[in-house]
Amino acid sequence: MLRDLRPHDAAPLFALTRVSFPEESVLLGFRPEAMERVVRRLFRPHIRLLLGLARLAGRPVFRYFILEESGRLVAGTLLTFTERAGYVSNVSVDPAFRRRGFARRMLRRAQQEAARRRRRYIVLDVLSDNAPAIALYRSLGYKSLRTVHLWSRELGPEEPPAPPASRPYRPDDLPALLAAARSELPPEVDAVLPTGRGEFGATSFVDALLEARSYPRTVELDGRPAAYLHLSASQTQTSGHLRLVVAPEVAPERLRPAMAEGLAWARAEGAQRIVAQLPDYKTAAAAALRAAGFVPVYELQTLYRTTEA
Repeated sequence: MLRDLRPHDAAPLFALTRVSFPEESVLLGFRPEAMERVVRRLFRPHIRLLLGLARLAGRPVFRYFILEESGRLVAGTLLTFTERAGYVSNVSVDPAFRRRGFARRMLRRAQQEAARRRRRYIVLDVLSDNAPAIALYRSLGYKSLRTVHLWSRELGPEEPPAPPASRPYRPDDLPALLAAARSELPPEVDAVLPTGRGEFGATSFVDALLEARSYPRTVELDGRPAAYLHLSASQTQTSGHLRLVVAPEVAPERLRPAMAEGLAWARAEGAQRIVAQLPDYKTAAAAALRAAGFVPVYELQTLYRTTEA
């Protein structure tokens, strides 16, 4: 049976995720108890009302599809929504139930839901060395869109405090930062995953659900916004996360103080490491990460197709 997530699915779903993505689970450091608390919160009346209102307004947040076999949770996948696409992630199938078409079935359901929500595209990321998964996705009509690397930096307990080298993000920073983000964006990616104002500023509804604290900062150079760092930390993971936008002309050493400030904030919030997912065309941001001690740990391929049947 293919159905939506239910409160009692939390524990078996996280166990399945650890089996399906063992290295990623260690890197991100999921805390099962906190994640189960998040799932239970999703079913509180006021949260369900907010999610329902978002769907009615044409701004759905997510769907989590579960496949059940003889009363046992055997597969699941998450579908979130961007401006133009449904984004599939965490495609997990119990090893004992693989090669039965379950992943294919969930992907088709996600595609149908994205089309119903008037998204033109369906998108997913897959590890570049996961040949069986890539073969499955290509058999369903998915094509290559971009290459992405997941970067990581460990935070030691001695992470030194850093003096302020950035300032809080302000709404009037948006035009300059959007221009910086779009300057390196290939046209084919812009058509599917355009950079929008929602990627900057305040904590999102999903961040609030995940009990995340955020640190959105703007770096000014020569009196204008030239870079954006958005760090977040949550009780649901031991890893913090970094979103980074850097204008192409900014040298990486100019961002070292601001990066040190952000890393010190994350360590004070309890993060043990910081991870950042970065498309390879963002060369200025990649140089800033490397200068701050980050290393690439995984290569992923972003694949996509239209939602037309």
